[in-house]
Amino acid sequence: MWDLEHCDPKKCTGRKLSRMGFVKTLRLNQRFNGLILSPVGTKCVAPEDRSIIEECGMAVVDCSWAKLQETPFARMKGDHARLLPYLIATNPINYGRPCKLSCVEAFAATLYITGFSEHAEKLLSKFKWGPTFYSVNSELLESYAACSTSTEVITVQEKILARQREDSKEDKLKDWSTINPDLDMCNPNRSLNLPPLSSSEEEDDDSEDIDRSDNDDGDVNEDTDDSQKETEDEEEEISQDKHKHFQDPEANIEEKNPDTSNASKDIVNPTGDFGHLTEKNVIGLIERTDQLHLDKS
Repeated sequence: MWDLEHCDPKKCTGRKLSRMGFVKTLRLNQRFNGLILSPVGTKCVAPEDRSIIEECGMAVVDCSWAKLQETPFARMKGDHARLLPYLIATNPINYGRPCKLSCVEAFAATLYITGFSEHAEKLLSKFKWGPTFYSVNSELLESYAACSTSTEVITVQEKILARQREDSKEDKLKDWSTINPDLDMCNPNRSLNLPPLSSSEEEDDDSEDIDRSDNDDGDVNEDTDDSQKETEDEEEEISQDKHKHFQDPEANIEEKNPDTSNASKDIVNPTGDFGHLTEKNVIGLIERTDQLHLDKS
């Protein structure tokens, strides 16, 4: 392993493997004849590389993904530089990110693909999260391990990525099909891009407004008729009352004033006029009142 000291020593998986005796550290400009996992590789790891690993082993470049531009790959010399195919990282720093593998994940992936699955599991077992790497990538690793050459691995990788893109599109379409854009996605600060109303729809709206106006007028007319009818009934009752007083004032006096002591307070204008009494009416009223007292006595 070429250690460029970019990583936190406490989190570096390569250094942990080195402390445990699984990995040896290489110096810059030191040549390595085995398989080298490097971003500058031109071929992909494949089962055909098994013999190289058996004879000379494999190496990784322990550097930060954020500092690839600063990494002196030219000083890491070897004849078998390789790239890893599409895989998903499960380490705590880059969990779930495609291709952002740690050193131990890179070692394990290469061992799985080249047929050294037991060695891969042993390395991963040294980390609590290690077994998760295989459970997440098992289908991918088995597909790559079923190939023979680097070209076949790349072909399988392209098919896997194409299938994932299709699945992603279907998931998006499925999610959108369950959403009502008018209810669930309506932005009150933006008008919806609705099509303009056609002329027929505008006419229908106008006719509905006219119908509503007619109905409203009809209701007002009905209310007016009822009110007018009530007013006429009240006027008729008042007129009949006036007529009754005018025709038979004595009966009215008896009805309203059975107690003769209060007769002078409750005398009603016999003419039905709510204005001032005339002298003639007053004289007639006194005479009728006297006659009423005589009849009662």
